[in-house]
Amino acid sequence: MAPRRGTRKKTTPKPPARRLSPKSLGTRIDGKETAENVLAHAIRELDKHGAVNFSLDRVIASSKVSRSSIYHLFGNRAGVIAQAEARAITLDVSDGAHLLRSLVDRVESSDQLASLIEVWLRDAMSPDRVRQRARRISNLAASDADSELRAILQSHLHEISDVWVETYEILRHRGLATIPQVDLRALALAVQGAYLGGILVDVYDDPEVAQNWTEVVATLLAKFFGITRT
Repeated sequence: MAPRRGTRKKTTPKPPARRLSPKSLGTRIDGKETAENVLAHAIRELDKHGAVNFSLDRVIASSKVSRSSIYHLFGNRAGVIAQAEARAITLDVSDGAHLLRSLVDRVESSDQLASLIEVWLRDAMSPDRVRQRARRISNLAASDADSELRAILQSHLHEISDVWVETYEILRHRGLATIPQVDLRALALAVQGAYLGGILVDVYDDPEVAQNWTEVVATLLAKFFGITRT
């Protein structure tokens, strides 16, 4: 009698491991870079033509990013506009906050600080700042119905407020201003709110009122921070 052969357990062959192609790797790694490229060109398009005449075709041509990729990243034309508007205003406001922070480093006296505040407020009434405020107000209003936009603006507001807090701490440390013992983040938002509130002066559209607004806010800030204006 022939000996029984051992039964071999059948095994299911494993499928070959999926190899990531350079193209798929590039999509993962370069997604953020592609989005930044699109936003840079979209901001230029907005600055030149505005939101109403915004052409996604021109953005595609100048950025050299496909329509399908843009839709994948931003959803649609409206998404590109919203993200570009948010990026433009965050860049403007961020530059302004960091500039003020660097100028404070050079201030040597309370008189110089008072002068710096006045220059900052006069600049707030310039045509560029008027447009910036209108753009920022529009973004804030739009974010009420756009959670993604709201998250972007919230993150930016935290970042800028941190710069303001650093500025207050420097002034306090150097004895250039009397910074009250309050939550400095809340103070940062209060001062930014006064600046953004200039939108009411913009709408009022009276040069004399605009000049007096600068004087009133400068006086209030000087009193709050214990600075004597000369």
